[in-house]
Formats: sequence, C-alpha cells, structure tokens
Amino acid sequence: MRSIMSGKSAGFAVWRWYPGGFAVALSAVSAMAFGPALAQETTTALAQAQALTRTGEVAAASFSVLMILFVLAVLIESALAVIFNWRLFLEMFNGRGVKTLVAIVLSAIVVSTFDLDQQVFGALLEAYGVDVGGTDHTVALIVTTLILAGGSSGVNRILVSLGYRQPVADTPKLPEAPKGKAWVAIRVTRDEAVGPIEIHIQKKGPRTDQSPPELAGVIAPVGFWYRLWSVFFLDHSRYPPTAGHDVLPGHEYVILVEAHKQGGEPIDCELNDKTYCFADGAIIDFHVTV
Repeated sequence: MRSIMSGKSAGFAVWRWYPGGFAVALSAVSAMAFGPALAQETTTALAQAQALTRTGEVAAASFSVLMILFVLAVLIESALAVIFNWRLFLEMFNGRGVKTLVAIVLSAIVVSTFDLDQQVFGALLEAYGVDVGGTDHTVALIVTTLILAGGSSGVNRILVSLGYRQPVADTPKLPEAPKGKAWVAIRVTRDEAVGPIEIHIQKKGPRTDQSPPELAGVIAPVGFWYRLWSVFFLDHSRYPPTAGHDVLPGHEYVILVEAHKQGGEPIDCELNDKTYCFADGAIIDFHVTV
C-alpha cells in the first residue's frame, strides 16, 4: 500500500511541474499500481481521446467558417435582389448571364475589403494544420470570391458535402419547356421592313396522318458574338424575348410574320403558308430576315 501511495505522489508531482503532464502522471500511477499492461492501455485510451478532441475542434472551426460564408452569401443575395428585380434590369439584361457577373464583382469587393481570404479561407486551412503564413493570397481571394458568388445554395452544397446538413434536390438550371408542351420563338432581322412587325401563331387542329413530322429542334446559323451578346442582354427582336411561346404537341400550327416595306408593300416570309407540328418538350428558335 505504501508503494502505491509513493507512486501516486510521484505521479502528481509530474502533473504539477510538467505542462500537459496529466497523461504522464496517470501512466506513471498505472504502471506503479497495476503494472505495465494497464499503463499501455491507459496511454492508448488517452491518445484516442486527444485525437477525438482534435477532430472535434477542427470540425467546429470548419463549421464556424462555413457559417460565416453562408450568412454573407445570404446578405449579398438579399442586397442584389433589389437590383435583379428592378424593372430596368429586367427590360435590359438577360438575368441568367448578368446576375452571375454582378455577383462575382460584388463578392470580390466584399472579400478584398474585409480580407475574407485570410479571415475565412486562411482560417479554414489553418484549422486543418496548413501553414498559410507568408504565402500569396491570390488563389484564396479567387476561391472565396467564387464561393460567395455561388450564393447560399453554393455554401449549402459545401455543408452537405461535409456532412453538416442533409442533401436537398437541386432544381434544373437550364430552361425547359413545361411537360406536355413545346416552346416556339421567332427572331427577326430587319432588312427591308419598316414599322412594326407582327407575329401570329395559330393552332389549326389535331395532328393527322397528312401532317408534317413533329419538329424537335432548329440549328440556326448564329455566330459566336451573338451568342455571347445574348447571354447578357435581352433580344427585343425575338418573340418572346426569353423562353418561348407555349404550343401543344400533337396539333398543327401556322406561323405568320407580317412585315411591310417603306411604301406599304408586304414582305413575304419563309415561315408563312406552312404547317408545323412540334415535339413534346421541343425548344424551337426560328430566325427570319424581312
């Protein structure tokens, strides 16, 4: 019994004078009182406890950083909603293209103003033991900017990937015609036409055996610069400017483009005097010159 008490005294002395010596003291007590086997088991258990504690600290730091990004993303989305819902913006710009560009610019300003590349991204790397001192922060600036520009849904995907939140089904990003319908649009390039141009789309009746085949798509001769321009701006020479005019598959349609020259003479259009049938889910863009 005396030897055991002496061992305990030695253990507490080590704990007192050696920083973090509790594990050493406990091992010493175990070795003196119960033998080397139990001391080894005690050391192993303490090491596992320390590893779990370290893992918990890393997880807490990661969650804290990601929540900061999530809150900032929500604030930026709320601020930009005022601009994106502005009538002038809706009339002038194609939201799908311009919104992303505006979000990136504003996010870059926020990140650079508040040094979020170091405060957030750098802190996240340091939580995992990566030394970021003295390194170029350009990459961190770009990555943090893009994460914020991705919005709250982008940060949410990160939280889901790390297991902090439950996955939620994503909504489709590309425009799609409603189920059981098709979209038709007509883009007009003026050559001789003056004044207003009228677009008529009329349903004739159900499709028959004599009807033309259902049209599933049109590959128009559109150049690179028009595609780039149309990403950011609404095309008011197109009807409708976005999406398409709803038509029903299984029916015949006629399209009439009415345009006139300077003296009032009508201009013939290649879409006129034809019957069209459209496939389910088709997105058709006609391009005519009048």
